[in-house]
Amino acid sequence: MAEVVKNHIITFKVTAMAYKFENYCAQKDIEVKMVPVPSKLSDSCGYACRINKEDIIKIKDLCENKNIDYGEIYKINKNNEPINK
Repeated sequence: MAEVVKNHIITFKVTAMAYKFENYCAQKDIEVKMVPVPSKLSDSCGYACRINKEDIIKIKDLCENKNIDYGEIYKINKNNEPINK
């Protein structure tokens, strides 16, 4: 089976929300990978999660249902640079 490329990133305003998000995604079998926020998006310290495009609707629903406050969802290139900031 081919590996799905996680070519989107979801940012969070608070680090605790990133951990909460990662935890709930694991419970729902939504594959995510926690990463540092790319410097092109923010100079501040923080975490984001790489996500699959196919999961964006499920992720937005999850965030709304579990009161997870996220910043933005960006499409990124292979160098972790935003394509649509």
